[in-house]
Amino acid sequence: MRVAKKRVDYILLIAVLILVVLGLLFVYSASNYSAQLTYGNKYFFLTKQLVGALIGLVAMTAIIFIDIKLIKKLWIAGVVLSVVLLCLVFVPGISIENYGAKRWIGIGGFSMQPSEIAKFAYVLFCAVYMSKADTSKLRYCLLPISVGIVFCGLIIAEPNMSITMCMVLLMIIMLY
Repeated sequence: MRVAKKRVDYILLIAVLILVVLGLLFVYSASNYSAQLTYGNKYFFLTKQLVGALIGLVAMTAIIFIDIKLIKKLWIAGVVLSVVLLCLVFVPGISIENYGAKRWIGIGGFSMQPSEIAKFAYVLFCAVYMSKADTSKLRYCLLPISVGIVFCGLIIAEPNMSITMCMVLLMIIMLY
C-alpha cells in the first residue's frame, strides 16, 4: 500500500494560526474583567478558548491524514448527526439555557454548540452533493435548499437569529 505524500498549504496554515492567536487575544481583551468578577480568574475564558483552539489544531492536523474519499462518504452522516444534535438542544437535562435561549448541549464539563457542527456539515453536504448533481437544473438544488431550511428552522427555534442568518448566507454562497 502506497501512501500519497501530503502537501501542506503553508499560506493557509499561517493564516489559520494568525486567526487563532488573534481570536485568543480578542477573547482575553473582551472578557478578562468579567472573568475576574465572575470566576476570580481573569484568564478563565482565555483558558477555555485556548483548550478549544488546541483541540481544533489537533483535529486539523489529524484531518490532513484522512483520505478525502472517506470524508466524502460522511456527507449524509454529517447531516443526520447535525439534525440530531440540533434537536438535542430542546431536551431538558442535556441543553444549557442562557438568557432564554437553548443553544448549547452540555454533558459533564463539556459543552458544544450544535449549530457550528451543522454549518460544517452543510458545507460538506453541498460540496459533495453538488459535485455529483447537474446544478444547472433547479430540481437538483431543492435538496440542498431543503436541508438548509431544516437546519435554519431548528436553529431559529433555539432561538438564535445570528447563526440562522449565517446559515442563510452560507446557503446562498454554497448554492451560488
